[in-house]
Amino acid sequence: MTDKRWLLPVATALLFALAWPVRHLPSDRLAAVKEETALFAAQSWHYQLDNIDVDRLADTPADVLVIDYAKKQGKIPLTRQDVARIKAGPDGRKRIVLAYLSVGEAEEYRFYWRPEWKT
Repeated sequence: MTDKRWLLPVATALLFALAWPVRHLPSDRLAAVKEETALFAAQSWHYQLDNIDVDRLADTPADVLVIDYAKKQGKIPLTRQDVARIKAGPDGRKRIVLAYLSVGEAEEYRFYWRPEWKT
């Protein structure tokens, strides 16, 4: 019968070495790693750019939501409270909420639009 007393210290050292990089990440990077993991683990997603209804979105069971950043046809930006409500899924678990933002155009119906801008 072979002596396996070496197995526990080697396994412990191996687990420690594998966990070291994650344990010593800066807190902001660690949060990003957790977000990435949650994104890859997502099983369902929901995409909605118009008729944003905070209560209906909060009741959507999707793991990831891609939504417009404003409600009332783009005229009123979502508040922190709105986003917090949407981030809490109907089962209480946190989920990822991503805001759609077109960087290639400024739309006249958006709350940030200025009448003096030319179209």
